[in-house]
Amino acid sequence: MPPRKNAFAHKKNTNENNQNKNSYQKKPEVIQKQPEPFEHLIPRIERFETNLDEHDSAILGVRKRMEQYEEERKEEKRQEELERVEAEKAEKAAEEAAEKAKIAAEKAAEGAEKQAKTENQKENEASKENQVPENNSKDSNKNKNSNNAKPFNNSNKNNKNKKRYK
Repeated sequence: MPPRKNAFAHKKNTNENNQNKNSYQKKPEVIQKQPEPFEHLIPRIERFETNLDEHDSAILGVRKRMEQYEEERKEEKRQEELERVEAEKAEKAAEEAAEKAKIAAEKAAEGAEKQAKTENQKENEASKENQVPENNSKDSNKNKNSNNAKPFNNSNKNNKNKKRYK
């Protein structure tokens, strides 16, 4: 029989093979000082915090101004309400005073009318007392009748009516 060939003869030494395979993966280790994580962000964070503080103070200032404005508006509304109530009270008082003055004027007018009536009555009574009593003579009656007598002259009217209703 012929001598047997090695089945793995075509392959090199496995140890050498493994060393060659790992050689490209392994790099020489260089020990470097590793910075602390996020160390480069510390200045940015500090600047951001100062900006936040500035914004917070600005926001607080705006809030204070808004609160002051709200308080001023409330005070103005309260003052307007008080003024309106006072104006209504003054208007009611003026109306009541006008009504009282009107009533007083009416009473004064009624009192003046009553006084005038009583004075007229007194004058009439005084004039009646001062009048000379009439004589019941025929002449006085005749004068009375003659003053009151009116001539009856409707002939013109009668003629018109006659023509109208023929």
